Amino acid sequence: MQGPRFPCLEQTTRAGSAGSPPNFRSLAPPLRSSWEINHMLETEEGFLDVHRTFVLGRSFLGEFQSTVRRLFARSPQVLADGYSVALKPLRSRHVTSRGLDSHDLAIGSHCLRQLMDGSSSITQLEDAAVLLLLGQALLVFNTLMPSPDTHVITRGTLLSVKHWYPALIKRPYLDVVVLTPVLMDTVECLIRREVPVVRLPDPGRCIIDRFLGLRSSLLPLLYELCERSYEAKTNGCVEHILQRKSDEEDCYSRVEGKIRAWAPELPAHLFTTYSDLEASMMLAQARTYRMAALLLIHRLRFPLGIEDLEAQRYADDILRELSILTAWPPEAETGLGLDFPLLVATLELPGPGSKIYKAFESLRFRRQHSQEILSFIKAVDQARENGYRGLWFDLVHDRLHGLTVT
Repeated sequence: MQGPRFPCLEQTTRAGSAGSPPNFRSLAPPLRSSWEINHMLETEEGFLDVHRTFVLGRSFLGEFQSTVRRLFARSPQVLADGYSVALKPLRSRHVTSRGLDSHDLAIGSHCLRQLMDGSSSITQLEDAAVLLLLGQALLVFNTLMPSPDTHVITRGTLLSVKHWYPALIKRPYLDVVVLTPVLMDTVECLIRREVPVVRLPDPGRCIIDRFLGLRSSLLPLLYELCERSYEAKTNGCVEHILQRKSDEEDCYSRVEGKIRAWAPELPAHLFTTYSDLEASMMLAQARTYRMAALLLIHRLRFPLGIEDLEAQRYADDILRELSILTAWPPEAETGLGLDFPLLVATLELPGPGSKIYKAFESLRFRRQHSQEILSFIKAVDQARENGYRGLWFDLVHDRLHGLTVT
C-alpha cells in the first residue's frame, strides 16, 4: 500500500532511501546513536523524562516501558532515528524549522519516508507496532515544529498498518502503541466531519490504557458518529434535521442512544492497581468524552444560535468536571488527553472555558497550544456575534492544522 505524502519535510530534503522497519539502514548516523537512546529508555527516570506527557500516571510506566524496549530491540535503528528527531523539539516544547539543522531535517524526512513505504515491508506483527511507534514519534516532531502535516502523519501511519489491527488488538502488551493513534485520528475526524482510518475491533477484553484510560470501548461509537456526520455533510441534511419533530428519529438518533447508554467497564482491580488520582482521572476522562460526544451531536443538529441553552448545559457539565483537574500537579505525569471535551465546551462558554484552557497549558507537551485553539474559539464567537447561524464545524476549514487535540 502506498502511503500519503508528507510535503513539509519532503520539500526540506530529498536525501535518503526507504527500507523495511526491521532491516532499515539509517540515512546517516542519527542525532543520538541507538545505544544512547536505549540507555535513556532502560531506566525508569530516563523513560519517564521522555514520556511524561504521554502517560496518565506511574502505574502505567512498567508496561509501557517494557513494550517500547521490546520494539526497540527489534528495530533499534528505526526507533533511534524516530526518538532522536523528536527529542530536540520536545526538550524545548516548541521549535521552528529555523531551529533545526539540516541533519535534524534529513533524519525527519528519512523517517517520514519510512512511514510512506513501510507497509509493504511488514512481515510480523511487531513490525506493524514499530511503525506505529515511529509514527507517534514523528507526530510529536511535526506538532512541535509546528507543521500542517500532523493529521496526515497519523492517518498515513494508520493506513500503513490498518489490516494488522484485528491481530494487534489481541496482544495486550501492544495496547500502549496501538490505541493512541486511533484516538487522535477519530477526534480529528469528529471535528472535521471525516471518517477515521480505523474502526477499533472488539478486543474481547477490558482495556485500561496509558493514555486512553477507560475510553477505548467508546472509540467504535465515535467512529460511527463520524460516519453519520460525514454522511450528513455530504447529503446536506441539516434542514431536514431542523424540521423534524421532537420525537422523530434522525441520522444521529441511533448512535446518540448508544453513546448515552455507554459506560466504561470497570475492572475489579481498578482501585488497587492504580492510585486514587489515576482512577479519578480515568473516570473523569470517560465522563467528559461521553458528554462531549453528546454535545457534538447536539451541535451537528443545531447551528449556532439555535438551542443554545441545551448546548450550554452540556458545556457547563464538562467544564465543572474539568475544573477539578486544574489542580493536577505539573510535575506529575500529564498525559491527560482532555482537550477535545474542553474544545467543544469552550465553543459554547468561551469565558469559563478559556480560563481552564490556560490552566492546563503547563501540562501539554507543546506550548502555545491553547493560544492557537483559543484563537479559533474567538473566531467562532465573533462569527456568532456577527449573525452567523451555521454549524461551527463549517468554520474549521484550514484552521487547527498542526495541532493535536485529544
